[in-house]
Amino acid sequence: MLGVFMGGFLYSILSLAFMQQATFEGEVISAIVAVMLAVLCLFFFAYFIHFVASSIQVSNLINSLVEDVKDEIDREEKRLGQDHVAISSLEPEMVTEYDAVTSFKSESFGFIQFMNHDRLFEWADENGAVIHINQLIGEFVTTSTILLTVHHDDDVEVPDSLVGNIELGKERIVYQDVDYGLQKIVDVAIRALSPGINDPNTAVQCIHYLSEALIKNFKYTGTHVIYNDEMHIGRLVAKRSSVEDKLYKVLSQISFYGRQDVTILKALIESLENIAMNSTDDVKREIDVFSPYVYDGFDEDVLHGIDYKYINERQVRLSEALNRVQ
Repeated sequence: MLGVFMGGFLYSILSLAFMQQATFEGEVISAIVAVMLAVLCLFFFAYFIHFVASSIQVSNLINSLVEDVKDEIDREEKRLGQDHVAISSLEPEMVTEYDAVTSFKSESFGFIQFMNHDRLFEWADENGAVIHINQLIGEFVTTSTILLTVHHDDDVEVPDSLVGNIELGKERIVYQDVDYGLQKIVDVAIRALSPGINDPNTAVQCIHYLSEALIKNFKYTGTHVIYNDEMHIGRLVAKRSSVEDKLYKVLSQISFYGRQDVTILKALIESLENIAMNSTDDVKREIDVFSPYVYDGFDEDVLHGIDYKYINERQVRLSEALNRVQ
């Protein structure tokens, strides 16, 4: 939009600059085109201003972030739902039947933006090897960080290009990194709770969206993703964030910065209740452990009698949700 405006403006200026004296005696096609472009540019500029003003509104920003997170959760669910992919909460045993182990360090530094699991799995399957991805997507790595560990036979040549299936960048992106998408929504909530803005309603809205995203993301709760071959032998093992890590990263900062706002405490308890009601027993156990962190971190000096009434009601409902068996 801004490019159209700048292009039309430049065309109009250059057309006037290159016109000769004789050309003003009659109609000139370039002048007519310039006038039409000028009018069109005015419409594009007005739309550009409207688009910018609309995009920076908090509600639209939150909706955009939520849609990005939902899309990535759907893509992750599709990847994890493949027949040859398994999820495990236990770390796979170290491979001892192979003669050699080859480790690959990062060739540069930055955030892990992309992992090509399919290519790594195909190579491991074709060569009868086992590959362990040692880092999580989105982690910051240096040139001394080990990215891959390959267990293989002596007669298997491991190419250096294998580490190229892990791409680094200067910043994190949401693609393949659900945790970063959630963190961006958390950042909006924290800014809303800052003294300069003081907008707890926006923070509560973020908490509700985060709880919905966590419910979908907790469909698979294992910490290791295993790609199996036709013989059900794990050829590729990748790490995944645990339920405990996600709860802490998503809700701890909001709990800290909202520790004197009773509406934030109510929203956090309600979000934990919603997650517990729609999750497995493993997730409920993690919520049962995490929930006292939310209670104990709150400043009780700001609570009054009626506040205790509503908070206690929420705590009772959360306890009932945690006691329900799937």
